[in-house]
Amino acid sequence: MPSAPLRLELPALPAGEPNGLTADVAEAITERLRADTAERRALGCTFIRLVEHAVREYRLAAAESAQEGRSEPLPGSIHYLRAASGLESCMASMHRAAQLLRALEGAGLAAPARRSHGVRSELALVALAGMRTATQNLDKRVLAHQGGSGQIAPVTRDGDLCIANASVRMELLVTWLRELEETAAQLLSSPAEPAR
Repeated sequence: MPSAPLRLELPALPAGEPNGLTADVAEAITERLRADTAERRALGCTFIRLVEHAVREYRLAAAESAQEGRSEPLPGSIHYLRAASGLESCMASMHRAAQLLRALEGAGLAAPARRSHGVRSELALVALAGMRTATQNLDKRVLAHQGGSGQIAPVTRDGDLCIANASVRMELLVTWLRELEETAAQLLSSPAEPAR
């Protein structure tokens, strides 16, 4: 029996929203952080870099996913592979950015969490860590001929993003990415703490 084609269906992130992290907003934030203490500047700029990277990679992955959907799905098509690579990169940066959020709160650069199941929750941190670990272990599985059903990269099934034995709801992943993006955009209005 032939295996089901590999699919990676990613919902698009809304573009151009007022709270979105555009290149102009990211530049304005890093400019604003220059007047801050070295510690807050390093923390804020690292967070901005990771979130901007995650958003950019997700958008590229979603665009490739949409292209892949227009043609006959082939396991390992170039659009699928590009979407998978972008999504893997996005999730790695999301995980790293999410880990910085508590430090951002402590430094007064981010408001306390508003949602119990948001990107700062243990659920999100564990899920993102699991996806990142599963991604890192895919190569080992392929080398050990343990690819299972031929999975070489992330796939979507019934609204879940799956990598090996790890999975997360796509709607949660997109919600967490939007929350990171909104938090990054809010750094623009956070008061500076001048260097001493």
